[in-house]
Amino acid sequence: MIQIRPATKSEIPTVSNIAATAFWNHPDVVRYYPKRGKHPQAFVHGYERVLEEHLYSSGARLLIAIHVPDGPTNENASKSIVGFAAWQRYGDSDCAEEWKKRSWSTRLFSALLTVRNFATIDRSYLGPLQRWQLHRKSTETEEEIGDVRVKETEDHWCLHVLAVHPEWQDKGVGTALLDWGVKEAMREEVPLLLWASVVVEGFYRAHGFTHIKKVSRNGEDVDYLMAKLATRVGDAGVEGYNAVAKVEITEDDISTR
Repeated sequence: MIQIRPATKSEIPTVSNIAATAFWNHPDVVRYYPKRGKHPQAFVHGYERVLEEHLYSSGARLLIAIHVPDGPTNENASKSIVGFAAWQRYGDSDCAEEWKKRSWSTRLFSALLTVRNFATIDRSYLGPLQRWQLHRKSTETEEEIGDVRVKETEDHWCLHVLAVHPEWQDKGVGTALLDWGVKEAMREEVPLLLWASVVVEGFYRAHGFTHIKKVSRNGEDVDYLMAKLATRVGDAGVEGYNAVAKVEITEDDISTR
């Protein structure tokens, strides 16, 4: 069984290792983190900083997928985190404001994390001169495509990142993590937006997402802005694609903080 629930701060290191493993050979990672092989821990710690900041950000939810072995003794069985999804609610509606509620202590801690991350040097990342040289040699263009037009300033849910451990890919874990956000967006009748690389664009297209923009680098398509518009919950269109046999969503503390 796959259980979906909010991540805790203590689980960030495990989640970060999944991110580093899943994205190790991603084209953008290869491009911007050429020294990750020499400094693997710095690469993982980079994800730790980003995900911890997300955990305390306004309107953000960090959900994890946990594998719970089936059987009568599953309560005592070993559980393992196999994937995660970083969601965030944007907009000025009453519903959006409910999602964005945070205590003053959380806001202060979030601000401190932002400052810390800005000041931290990631040794696996390109240096300033290397970044300048890389961008100087690159030409990026952005083009609107498709018939759907959704502004990123509108009320919407955004999926910032979804990652599944390589050993658990193509087993429905990604679908289970995506399903939570799709159903929430459909319930609130707002669009769901995400940026997808060419590597995973097909996965989201199979789940009913459509293209809005594409980004090309040196004449080659690299990223797509994709959206799923609000429909009835029953039309969410995520069941049946690499579907897991059993998925349990723990609602505790997902909608409140």
